[in-house]
Amino acid sequence: MIAPKRKAVFSLEGGDSAPLSWYSTAAIIAFCVIMLCVPWQELWNGRFIDRTVYLNKFTVYLARPRFFTGSVLAFIVDEVFFEKIIMLLAGKFNLPLEVIFGAISFLCLFVYSKYLTSKHGLIALIFLVNPMIVEFAFSQLRMALAVSLLMLALFRQKQRVLVGVLVALACSIHTASFLIVFIFAAAKFVSLRLAARSFNGIFCWLALIGAGLAVVMVIGPFRGVILSSVGDRRAEYSNVSQSIMYASFWMLLLLMTGTQKKKYFQTEGNAVAVVFLSVYAGATAFNTYNSRFLAASFPFIVSSMLALSLQKRVIIMPVYFLYAGAQWYYWLNAGRGR
Repeated sequence: MIAPKRKAVFSLEGGDSAPLSWYSTAAIIAFCVIMLCVPWQELWNGRFIDRTVYLNKFTVYLARPRFFTGSVLAFIVDEVFFEKIIMLLAGKFNLPLEVIFGAISFLCLFVYSKYLTSKHGLIALIFLVNPMIVEFAFSQLRMALAVSLLMLALFRQKQRVLVGVLVALACSIHTASFLIVFIFAAAKFVSLRLAARSFNGIFCWLALIGAGLAVVMVIGPFRGVILSSVGDRRAEYSNVSQSIMYASFWMLLLLMTGTQKKKYFQTEGNAVAVVFLSVYAGATAFNTYNSRFLAASFPFIVSSMLALSLQKRVIIMPVYFLYAGAQWYYWLNAGRGR
């Protein structure tokens, strides 16, 4: 029997994911540990907002435990399961909150690293050294955990029972998981059904754009109506998105994916990236909060960028690194200005 082909340790070529060698796995673990050891909040010269909220909230809950008495729908909508997980680990097993938060950050970084390394080699890990990923993995802990579980489900698609459990857990932790599951399903349909048949690349691209715009309608114009109908506390939250200039690089990348041939869209991860990019672009146009969708899909987006044809990579890669440098400059100065 022929052994499965392994991805080269240092390679930026696109393609199907391959089994990781032990040294690649060890390198990923080392990378995640190094990321955990970096004092990001000190570099930012401030406290991560979401992380601080979680730390304060669970410190109070540990001192004065509270009990949920609502309905099953309220349990899901209010995302109580995340609270129950933290309280179980901190209250019953006496784990420090910072240790629990660190474990969530490690899991997020690990699954992101595993995905990129399996497709493009260890050198692709450099793309995860990004302020958007730092804030997502180390501050936006609830969504980071939910996305990590969904990506673990992607890694184990043939184990349907395990996939069902992971998806159910993710949806109980963060309701945005329902939208992400829809995006995964839409991307899978296009990559397996449309791109594999006689449809050309632009048709597949437009189908993925359509799926993204459907998500935009849910989180944009119809968001208040949907959340109010289920009694969600966030129905009246204000919408804040990045500027068009900040979003310009991701819009450029989205346009460049539209020039690819249909083989490009036969890779499920590329299809996922196009849907997420269209969600981000559409949410920007509707002035809807969108940065978390970008961070949640970052490994897919990076992989889709590295899977572009050579001529397009020659154009987009220098632009990306200039953009990433500007991200770091803005992020570091934003922290010092607090």
